[in-house]
Amino acid sequence: MGAGKGANVQNMKPRAFFLLAIGATWLAWLWPVAFGWTIWESPAVWFLYAGGACVPVAALLLAWKEGQLPSLLERLFDPRLIPARWWLVTLLLMPMTNLISGTLVAMLGGENNALLASSPVQMSFAQLLGFAAFILLLGPLPEEIGWRGYALPALLNRHTALSATLVLGAMWGLWHVPLFFMPGYYEAFGGAPDPALFFGNILIISFFYTWLFLHTKGSILAAVLFHFSVNFSGELIALPDQGEWIKTTILACAVIAIVAYRPDAWTSKPAG
Repeated sequence: MGAGKGANVQNMKPRAFFLLAIGATWLAWLWPVAFGWTIWESPAVWFLYAGGACVPVAALLLAWKEGQLPSLLERLFDPRLIPARWWLVTLLLMPMTNLISGTLVAMLGGENNALLASSPVQMSFAQLLGFAAFILLLGPLPEEIGWRGYALPALLNRHTALSATLVLGAMWGLWHVPLFFMPGYYEAFGGAPDPALFFGNILIISFFYTWLFLHTKGSILAAVLFHFSVNFSGELIALPDQGEWIKTTILACAVIAIVAYRPDAWTSKPAG
C-alpha cells in the first residue's frame, strides 16, 4: 500500500486546503441561499458552478506551490496505477450494491421503484451520455482532484488511515451543507435526501475511497470513476427510503469487514 506514486507529501497542508476549499465554496454558495434564487437559473447557477470549482482550484494551487502538481496530474490521468481487479471494485461495487438493495426491498414486500421510476432510463442513448457527462463534471471530477487528490495524501502523512478517513469524511460532508438550503438544487435529482442518510453515507463511503486509494498507488482516476459510479448508479437505480437504509447497512457492514481484515493498515501511524 502507498500514499501516492511519486508524491512527496511532507509539505502538504490539509488545514490550508480545507479552509480555502470550504471557505471559498461557502462564500460562493452564500449568494443563492441568501437571496433565495432558484439554483438552476441564471445567475444562481453560476454561483453554484463557481463554488464547485473552488475544491479543485484550491488543490491545484496548493499542489503547484508545494511542487506536487506533476504527481497530482499523473495520479489523475494514469490508468496504469489501477490494478485489474481494482477496476472491478471501482466500477461495479456501487451499481451491484444498489441492485442488491433494490432486490431486497422487493423480497421484503416494500416499495420497489428501482429503475422503473428513474428518469435516466427514459432517456435516449445520446441524452443518457449527456446526462452521464453532466454527472461526471458536476461532482466526481472536480471534487476528487481536491478530496482524494490533495486532502487524503496530506492527511495520511500525519494521521492513520482510520483518522484521515474520518476527518476527510467530516469535511466533505460539511462542504455539502449549503446545498440543502439552495432552492431547487435537489429537486433536479428527485428531491432532497434524508440528512441522516446523506451524511452517514458520506462518512461510510469515505472508507471505500481510502481503501481504493491505498490499493491503487493514490490514483485520483480511481476516485473519480468510483465517485461517478456512486452518483450515476444512484440516479439510474432509484431506491425508496427503505432501500437506501438497506444500502447503508450493507456498506457499513462492508466497511467493518474491510477494516477488520487488515486493521494494521488502518491504525498504523505514518512513518516519520
